[in-house]
Amino acid sequence: MRIALISPPFRASLGYSVAEPWKTVSQWPASWVLPPEGREWEKPWVAAFRCAFTAEPAKRGGRRRERIHVTADERYELYLDGKWIGRGAERGDRGRWHYESYALDLAPGDHCLVACVWALGRFAPWAQVSIAPGFFCCPESEALIPRLATGLGPWEILPLRDRVFESMDEAAGTAMGAGPSERIDTRLTPWGWEEGKGTGWASVRLGEGGYHGERPQSTTPTHWLRPASLPPQRSRPWKRFRIFRAESIAPGDGLALLKEGKPVTLPARTRAVLLVDLDDYLCAYPELRWSGGAGSRISLGWAEALRDPETGEKRRAAVPLDSRFVGPADEVIADGGAGRRWRPLWWRCGCYVELRVEVGGEPLTLEGMTFFETGYPLRVESRWTTPDPELARLFAVNRRTLEACLHETYTDCPYYEQMMYVGDTRLQCLLTYALGREERPQRKALELFDASRANPTGLVTASYPSGGGQLIPPFALWWIAMVHDFARWRGHPDYIAARLPGVRAVLDLFRREAGVEGDGEGLVRGLAGWNFYDSEYRPGGIPKGCVPGGSSAVLQAHWILVLGMAVELEEYAGEPELAARYRRWRRAAVTALWKTFWDEERGLLADDAAHTAWSEQAQCLALLAGIFDGHARKKARVWKGLEEGTDLVRSSCYFAHYYLEACLDAGRADLFAARLETWREGLRAGFRTTPENFGTTRSDCHAWSAHPLYHYLTGVLGIRPGAGKFGFETVVIAPQLGSLPEASGELAHPLGPISVRITRRKGGFRAEIVLPNGLKGLFRAKGVEKPLRAGKQHLVW
Repeated sequence: MRIALISPPFRASLGYSVAEPWKTVSQWPASWVLPPEGREWEKPWVAAFRCAFTAEPAKRGGRRRERIHVTADERYELYLDGKWIGRGAERGDRGRWHYESYALDLAPGDHCLVACVWALGRFAPWAQVSIAPGFFCCPESEALIPRLATGLGPWEILPLRDRVFESMDEAAGTAMGAGPSERIDTRLTPWGWEEGKGTGWASVRLGEGGYHGERPQSTTPTHWLRPASLPPQRSRPWKRFRIFRAESIAPGDGLALLKEGKPVTLPARTRAVLLVDLDDYLCAYPELRWSGGAGSRISLGWAEALRDPETGEKRRAAVPLDSRFVGPADEVIADGGAGRRWRPLWWRCGCYVELRVEVGGEPLTLEGMTFFETGYPLRVESRWTTPDPELARLFAVNRRTLEACLHETYTDCPYYEQMMYVGDTRLQCLLTYALGREERPQRKALELFDASRANPTGLVTASYPSGGGQLIPPFALWWIAMVHDFARWRGHPDYIAARLPGVRAVLDLFRREAGVEGDGEGLVRGLAGWNFYDSEYRPGGIPKGCVPGGSSAVLQAHWILVLGMAVELEEYAGEPELAARYRRWRRAAVTALWKTFWDEERGLLADDAAHTAWSEQAQCLALLAGIFDGHARKKARVWKGLEEGTDLVRSSCYFAHYYLEACLDAGRADLFAARLETWREGLRAGFRTTPENFGTTRSDCHAWSAHPLYHYLTGVLGIRPGAGKFGFETVVIAPQLGSLPEASGELAHPLGPISVRITRRKGGFRAEIVLPNGLKGLFRAKGVEKPLRAGKQHLVW
């Protein structure tokens, strides 16, 4: 079974003279093992590694518990005596190559450990890093190391040549970046390999030593090994199915196959189709089981939505029966044997699954089709209720979208790229903070983006980990906002201090490379790269003027916003001199913003210095940065322009996060509710998750648009970390119901749940608020401010 390490391996073992050898010793007592040399091992390849070993009885007799640590490049699945026990390696990068730890419960006697390892090369998912493909295993006990450690034990390798790979076709409107489809010819499968059986096994080739990544003593090692930072991904059978269309299989038999594993036998030369509605968005490892049917072809395809057979447009609401399935599919060719099973190397996703079968010259029995739901085991501790059933449905959709986009990292979308982008991830992290006390995925995201600066530009890489490296300079500033978010919601001064060198480096790079000189001009310039802010900007999501060497109010306001965050971070870290430095930069930047972009005639900030373009995004970032504080007249004109302007670029469902934040910050619950109509229309259009864009969209599941639930908890209920104190040390509750008659919920806090119930009464409102022991706060609503204490309290206003 998988275990989580709470201390380094080999603590006071292996004869080391120190209690914690990892503080002085960086090399593992094991090495990587590799395939033999030769053209047949050029990527892509899939192989089984095996090691037969003998377990001695425990000191008092009986079973022995042994701890082992396992990883692979690119990935692996692990079997003990034919039983599947885990998979990895958790996604990371060169400096964070993760290993998983397992506790093996071994009876005395002979055993066989087998790993299926693959390296897909150009077919690998875009987010998959690869350095030097191979396998690594190291036990902890001194007795087992020479028998089972790679490089020491009798490890052997067997090529698995039953799979070929095919890139998912973006042009067909299916998928890209998420890895390949598989074509599996089980007539070539060396059945029994999971148990280490069969012939054709060969000696492995010795690779580099295993190096401890927490205390590196050299930059030479290619894999710096670190323990898995996340728990195992969830794995539970999915049980919700509706048969949309069936051919040659009775719908009832199809449901019984899916739900109960009741076999269905198809006669020879039969063509069968089972199109299944999964009743929600699902990320899963499918497992297909069958017997017989030599030469039969079984394909399993996935789609986010069905399509109009004439136009190819996606259909989601009240889907007609003539709708067409389009999506990537895996295909299995049956060898005719009994008790066969298959599952892909990587998970699949969507709302619809299509099973297509072409039976060969003998009957084929489908014995089961199980979908093991996968994803990060996120524990949702917060609660929410609303009298508006459509809002309640929207918030359930928001939660599901986040779950579908959170795996070994956050992902932009599960069906396409599966990449962790900074801009997307910030919003996903904020929702994760609001839903519970979890912080492991957020920490991992912060650390990986920090590590991504080790590139020739020094900027945070826009999407990371990645086999390549994309530069979106504004995303480097959003990473600083992510650090600030973690400080507000979770605290941990030492952790924040470890991120601050990266924060300072990014700010210095912008100031140096963007052409800001001294404290006089204060005008930040666009850096080289894709200066993307919002897809609503044309062309390319880039605001007018936000080009390399150019200036834009959007970038300028963003710069000012982040400088304010940097001031607070440095103060939290006890660095008043650096805080003063960023205050000085911010003052100069604000002066430059007014001078360059304010248009007195329009009462708005222009996007560009020539005042030829205008956008909602520029105004929202400026409002959130506090630029209009103390300028009541100008702020009122901006809000008037936001409401009435007809030539402003409006925010996409992604950047609308900042618009909605600005609305709630200004007490404009009316505008907040009006903008949510976009999401309501999406529900009516049949979206089961929030998409990349409403209307015509590539991706139906994109967590950058799942933020309305965050705003409900932190804006409508108004529960947020108190200002001026990091680590959620205090709370501010500032509810804004708008037209809702009532709202209630709980937001998880490290000390316990914060409960808020607001009801409308004649002439005002009534609130029941419960704070956990040890927490104080402030209630604020319509000019009313009252201190809050631990326990239950009632307020009226």
